[in-house]
Amino acid sequence: MSHLKKQSRGGNVRRRGGRSSGHKGVLIAIVLILVLVIGGGALAGPTMGQCREVIGDFQDACNDLDASEMLGVLKPTIANPLRLALFAGGAITDTDTSEILPQILDAFGGGFSKITDMTGMAIEEAMKQMKIRPYLYGFPGPSRKVRCKVTVAGMEMYMKITVKRYHFEPYIAKVQFD
Repeated sequence: MSHLKKQSRGGNVRRRGGRSSGHKGVLIAIVLILVLVIGGGALAGPTMGQCREVIGDFQDACNDLDASEMLGVLKPTIANPLRLALFAGGAITDTDTSEILPQILDAFGGGFSKITDMTGMAIEEAMKQMKIRPYLYGFPGPSRKVRCKVTVAGMEMYMKITVKRYHFEPYIAKVQFD
């Protein structure tokens, strides 16, 4: 009955535990892909310098009451329909922006009435005097929220400006007053 004898295993026998190294490789590959995707999303977002620049351009456009420049810093998916409506109405070519300024400011997310409520000034005069100072930049990502101190006629208020990239260019997507 030698054929019923228990056979001994040699040193070269593969054990079931050896398969886990293949699972480790898959797990490492998944982690690397996630890091690249998340890191790539952070790299695709606006930098602090780009945020400062677009906010500075917005302040300059407001100080000059330049409707074209205000629309130029607004995200194109929001600005283009408004620009088309204003252009069709002939308002975009006028130098007097008093009629179209509320529509443009509403496109940024509204809340600009807070400036007139606090200062008692007309929106045009308040915009000419407005100073925006970014002081806190959110985490990098597809969009970046920037907290800013706004000064108009000696009065201070705070706003959050969301800056996003659209076709590799930074634009303002939203403005919220605190």
